[in-house]
Amino acid sequence: MKRVLVVRHGQTAWNEDGLQTSYSDIPLDETGQRQAHSLGRALAAEPIEHIFTSPLMRAYSTAAAISGYHDAPLVRDGRLRELDFGPFEGRHITAEMDGTLADAYRAWIDQDQVPSIPPGAESYESGARRIEAAFAALPEGLTVLVTHGVIARILLTHSILELPPSSCHRLWLDHAAVSEITEHNGFRRLIRINARLAGSALSSAR
Repeated sequence: MKRVLVVRHGQTAWNEDGLQTSYSDIPLDETGQRQAHSLGRALAAEPIEHIFTSPLMRAYSTAAAISGYHDAPLVRDGRLRELDFGPFEGRHITAEMDGTLADAYRAWIDQDQVPSIPPGAESYESGARRIEAAFAALPEGLTVLVTHGVIARILLTHSILELPPSSCHRLWLDHAAVSEITEHNGFRRLIRINARLAGSALSSAR
């Protein structure tokens, strides 16, 4: 059986400032570092066998904090990178609703019709294909995936709940929060979502 803990990376300065962050390689800030180490301690008793991470610094540092408590290999996987936000990268989330890209931003996150993907941005379907490929290739046993907010939500909504990948915007994941998926005989189940462990063991958070 596969048991997979999906972790969003810890906080960065761009996250704190409300800036859209996808391909930019922004490191964890002090809060994010504390979140990562707290999560590592919370997962220390788990029998983790594999750890896969996005190669971006904010994810890799979070994964390294978890890895420090285990003998499991820490493997970078480019398929776990964040969805590419294209022209919205580095822009303030609230300001987009009133700025020059307001119409494009609304169309990008629109849940009432087929989203419009602006030039330079990655489609939700593209993100869904690569995160599904990464998940399908996971070995049996307990695995940690450290990734990013939108691509993790696409995994949960599309690969597990079989909703359109753009429905990811109806879901929220906190920094350094854990969601859990199991797969047995081809059947996938979402066991928990957005668990904020904050130093408590995973078993007590169920």
